[in-house]
Amino acid sequence: IRSVYPAKQLGRGLGINSVVVSSSAALAPTIGGLVLAIAPWPWVFASAVPFAAISLFLGRALPETPVAKGGFDVFGAVLCASMFGLVIGGAESAVHGDSPVVSAAIVLTGAGIGWFFVRRERGEAKPILPIDLLARPVVALSAIGAFTAFTASMTLLLSTPFRLTHTYGFTAAEVGAAIAPWPLTNMIVAPLAGWLSDRYPAGLLGRIGMAVSIAALILIATMPPDPSYFDVAWRMALCGSGFGLFLPPNARLIIGSAPRERAAAAGGLVSTVRLVGQTTGATVVAGLLAAGVGAGQVPALVAVGLALIAGLCSLARLRPAIRNPAPAEAEDAQPAQHLN
Repeated sequence: IRSVYPAKQLGRGLGINSVVVSSSAALAPTIGGLVLAIAPWPWVFASAVPFAAISLFLGRALPETPVAKGGFDVFGAVLCASMFGLVIGGAESAVHGDSPVVSAAIVLTGAGIGWFFVRRERGEAKPILPIDLLARPVVALSAIGAFTAFTASMTLLLSTPFRLTHTYGFTAAEVGAAIAPWPLTNMIVAPLAGWLSDRYPAGLLGRIGMAVSIAALILIATMPPDPSYFDVAWRMALCGSGFGLFLPPNARLIIGSAPRERAAAAGGLVSTVRLVGQTTGATVVAGLLAAGVGAGQVPALVAVGLALIAGLCSLARLRPAIRNPAPAEAEDAQPAQHLN
C-alpha cells in the first residue's frame, strides 16, 4: 500500500484496505447464513471458490516491488510458522476437549520455539518477524492495540450467530441480516477514518473509535431479553463504526513509523497481527462455547475487555517518550511523528 499511495494519502489507502479486510470478515457470517438458508452446509465452503478465483485473477495487477538483497530465510520462516502453528493449535486442542497434558505440551513446545526464534531474529539485519520495529514503543503499542481489537471483533462476530439463534430464536437468514449493518457501516466509516488520519493524530482517532466500540459492545452485551431485528442491527452498526474509526489510523501509525526500506515488513506486521487476532478470537469463542457460555452475554463482555486494552494502548501513546522518538530514531520516524 505504501508503494502505491503517496505519503500524504497513505491513510486513505489504508482506509480502503481496512474496508476490504473488515467487511470481508464481517460479511462472512452474513453470506454463510444466507447460504445455509437455501442449501446444505457444504455449500458454505463451495461459495468461497468464486471469490478465491477472482482474487487470484486480480492479483496479477499488483505492482512489482523492489526485490530485497539476500536470499529468503527458509529456516526462520519454518520457525515462525512452527511457533504460531503450535501455540494456536495447542490452544485449539484444549478447547476441543483433547488431553490437557497433550495440549499444554503443544503450547509449551511452540513457546520454546518462539523463544529461540526471537533470539535468532535479533541477530538478523532484516528479520522475518520485525523485532526491530516492535522495539519502537509506538509500533509495539499499535500492534498490541490492533491485536486486541481484531480479537474483540472476531469474538463478537463469531459468537453473535450462536446467541441470536439459540438464545433469541433468529433464523439463519435473520442472523445474517442482523449482522450485515457491521460491514455496511464499516464501509462508510473506514475510508473516512483513513482520510482523517492524513490530517489529524491517529492516536486521537483511535481513542474515539475504541470508545465508541466499547459503548457498542456494552450495549450488545445488555440487549433486551426479546430483541427485535432493529435492536440488534443498530448496535452492530455502532460497533462497526467504532472499529472502522480505530483500525485504519492504527495501521497507518505502524506503517508510517517504519523506515521506508522496512515498509514491507511493517505491512507484514499489520497482516500478521490481524490474522493472529482473528484466529485468537475464534479460539476464544470455541472455548466459551465448550464452557457453555458462548451463546450469551459473556463473549460480548470479553470483547469489551479486549477493546479496553486497545483503547489503553492508544492512551499510552500520549506519553512524551513515545510521541517523540529518540534522536537515533528521529530521522526514520519523522514521516509519522504527527500521527501519535
